Amino acid sequence: MMTSALSDALAGRTRIAFDTNAVIYYLEGTYPYGVYAAQAFSLLASGAAVGFVSTMVEMETLVRPLRIRDRGLLFSIRRFFTLHPNLYVTPMSSDIAQAAAQVRASTNLKAPDAIIAATAAADRCDVIIGNDRAFARNSELPYLVLDDFAV
Repeated sequence: MMTSALSDALAGRTRIAFDTNAVIYYLEGTYPYGVYAAQAFSLLASGAAVGFVSTMVEMETLVRPLRIRDRGLLFSIRRFFTLHPNLYVTPMSSDIAQAAAQVRASTNLKAPDAIIAATAAADRCDVIIGNDRAFARNSELPYLVLDDFAV
């Protein structure tokens, strides 16, 4: 069951974007953030919402298993991006690149965050879930910081 605060924050949100850290917390079961990310991903599994990640999120999530040569973890992550219900991976297009450049120019976000923000906007997301306060401060979309829900 969702925490009341997270449930309230996600009420009426049907298009959810995920920042890299939220996906990693979920996949690795990092406490307590993985629990909150799992609650958001459960909305996708139930059909109450659809989720979106940029190919930037997919790429960043694959780095650690590639670096440590963990083929099992690599397989699990690839399977997650392919098979999780109602989760869509949005490829970077020229339009998204141009929008990300505008985001970066106007907010000074790092390039990966600008790409994630531009992708979320292109996917018409209601909210971004992650754990990056600098991103949250500079996001045009509402950004839920998982640390704010930790009790």
